Amino acid sequence: MDRLNLDAERVCMAMRQHRASLKNPAKTVEEYLATLEEQGWGGFSQAVRHYAAEF
Repeated sequence: MDRLNLDAERVCMAMRQHRASLKNPAKTVEEYLATLEEQGWGGFSQAVRHYAAEF
């Protein structure tokens, strides 16, 4: 969360690159965020939803 607050653009870039690397299966932004929630990153997932169009 600190990284997101300090440099949201860089966090979104990293998330975009990570999501693009997922090939089997590829994930939509919504699927990607749901996966983060399933892995215990619910608070972070909710915080980055505002930036979802950027990744």
